[in-house]
Amino acid sequence: MTPLTVEAVEDLNLDVVTALHSPKMDFVRHLRTPVVLTSEQTMSIRHGINRSHLRGISLMRASLGLIRMEKRLRGLLRHALSAQFNGPASMKSYGGLVNEPLVFQDHRVLSRDISAARSVSPWDGSRPLRLGFSGRLISIKGPEFAVELANRAAEAGLPVELYVFGAGALENRLRAEAGDNVYFEGFKNFRTEWLPAVQEGIDVMVMPHVQGDPSCTYFESLGSGAPILGFDNETLTPLVEEHDIGWTVKKRDVDALLTELRRIIGDPEVLADTRERGLNLVADNSFEVTTQRRMDHIQKAVFSA
Repeated sequence: MTPLTVEAVEDLNLDVVTALHSPKMDFVRHLRTPVVLTSEQTMSIRHGINRSHLRGISLMRASLGLIRMEKRLRGLLRHALSAQFNGPASMKSYGGLVNEPLVFQDHRVLSRDISAARSVSPWDGSRPLRLGFSGRLISIKGPEFAVELANRAAEAGLPVELYVFGAGALENRLRAEAGDNVYFEGFKNFRTEWLPAVQEGIDVMVMPHVQGDPSCTYFESLGSGAPILGFDNETLTPLVEEHDIGWTVKKRDVDALLTELRRIIGDPEVLADTRERGLNLVADNSFEVTTQRRMDHIQKAVFSA
């Protein structure tokens, strides 16, 4: 494979280069070819990721490294023709550094997937509420809080089941802590297994992320008919505040999660309305629509230069 160097890229005689907004892509600032960057994580999100698994001197060193990295990342944006921002957090932090920025939400939900989700009736209270957790079973995703919520709900006599999709370093611990109302589904192929499982079997997706990375699972859950219950962070909170597609509480506060869960169980009509708003949001920003917007943005940036 040809190394990514200025010379190798220029030899391709391209009209535009797209690159991830990352220190590893620093060489693109030296290209003559126009560059459109894709940005996802902010300094705050990176710090949140570090805080989830580092402590003491290790966290301090990582934080100093982020400060040094931030200067390089901002410089990279200033050299770009434009940029596309995955999620509201990166747009808020960096959008002012480029011309004609585009904000989008990365996901894989097609228009036909949303139609399939709409064919499933919303929860009406006649059976246990089926919660889902989907993602790597690692600290930054907060799966332990989802399991604790399910355990607490069972102790309180609430009709709740939790289905855990994914695998990771915390799996053995989570299995040991989980009650009888928690089911571990393992890793699922997104299109052939995950989508139908969530569309047909999950009423609310629990996403207690302790940091704000723009996970695909936010929109993929909403587009499957599962509103989101999670922690306040740089990605979920703006979605909930602007579109009312779920519920957020303070980070690491399982008591608050349980309080919201009680409210959800107590009013199936509110849950159904929230579900519909989530489906509408993703329908307006389906994979096809989002891809076309991104392509149109790149073309406009290049031809306007």
